[in-house]
Amino acid sequence: MKKSKVTDAEAARTPDGRKAKTDGKTFLCPSQIASRWGWHEESVRRAIREGRIRSIIIWRRRLVEVSEIERIENEGRVGFAE
Repeated sequence: MKKSKVTDAEAARTPDGRKAKTDGKTFLCPSQIASRWGWHEESVRRAIREGRIRSIIIWRRRLVEVSEIERIENEGRVGFAE
């Protein structure tokens, strides 16, 4: 079965099209984090699997809150996957 690409805007919606409750928080997907940090997307996914980056799942999409990304950047941990 082929996976369909889902945009981040669609990921934050319920199956019936209503906006999912995210309490006004902003999230990024692994590919956006990879672009931001200059990493390979799989390196980001591995860091998430290993628990080094906290994430949540919204409608079958793994997302990371921007505050978590900023926390890691402020700690100087961005280079740990390189």
